[in-house]
Amino acid sequence: MFMSELWNHCECTVPEDIDILGAISSTIVTHQGASCQKIPQPGKHASELLAAAGITLPEVVPAKTINVVTRKKLAESRN
Repeated sequence: MFMSELWNHCECTVPEDIDILGAISSTIVTHQGASCQKIPQPGKHASELLAAAGITLPEVVPAKTINVVTRKKLAESRN
């Protein structure tokens, strides 16, 4: 099923709806050395979009502190 079909009741375009969902972000919460990422309650419009798509967000997810290193310079490989 296409997003435009899921969200046909909304008055926004699909790119606008994706921007609204993209604004949902997590906050890292640390307590006594333990960390997690808390996901705040989305706004009304974002909640409607998620419900129409059948998506439920968790309240918290484990915090991962992973550093990503690119050993190969991307600009050189693109020439």
